Amino acid sequence: MNSRASIAESFKLAVDSLRGSKLRSFLTLLGIILSTTTLIAVMAIIHGMNVYVEEKIADMGAGGFVVVRFAFLGDWDPKKFLEFLKKNPS
Repeated sequence: MNSRASIAESFKLAVDSLRGSKLRSFLTLLGIILSTTTLIAVMAIIHGMNVYVEEKIADMGAGGFVVVRFAFLGDWDPKKFLEFLKKNPS
């Protein structure tokens, strides 16, 4: 009987605390809802990116290539790079 009384008393104290501080309870609940929503949205974005990579990029195979504006091969010379940028600014 003693453990039932302590559980009921704890529950009554918790309900009284929630009723007494409604703003704090609301803000806590709002924070939990927003954090859960953010977590689900981030996980959905990551899953969508994984599916996109699997479907589109992984199918390129050995014949796929990437075009870059300027490839840095060999020794890096910043003066030459600036000269190239002046000749072709786009």
